[in-house]
Amino acid sequence: MSSWLLVEDEPDLYEVLVHLSDIFATEVIAYTTAEDALSWLETLPLTLDGNRNRVPIFGLIDIRLPGQINGIQLARHLHNHPLLKNMPVILMTAYRLSWREEKEAIRYSGARRLIYKPLPSFAEMRQIFKELT
Repeated sequence: MSSWLLVEDEPDLYEVLVHLSDIFATEVIAYTTAEDALSWLETLPLTLDGNRNRVPIFGLIDIRLPGQINGIQLARHLHNHPLLKNMPVILMTAYRLSWREEKEAIRYSGARRLIYKPLPSFAEMRQIFKELT
């Protein structure tokens, strides 16, 4: 079964997004802080060991997270990992960014897309995920 990575700190949205795994028939690797996600990242091997399920097919990461590392920085760490460098990452935020801020966030992080909260409908989210994977 394929998996995807979620990093979201808002409890209600976290729960809703975790349940997307049921809808999309996937497993979710979920964290509420970038630091916890980085701890998980450190457990990944640098090359595939035959267990492709350990590598998520995409990541959905909130930009503003508690702690010292934000979602943009986390996405950059993921993008720099040998196994995850091609993993599509979607950044999300409830805060409106200028066109330049959006462009810089995507460029710096290596993310493929930035979406705003409230998030699109489940059908639209499914289409976004399908396009990226």
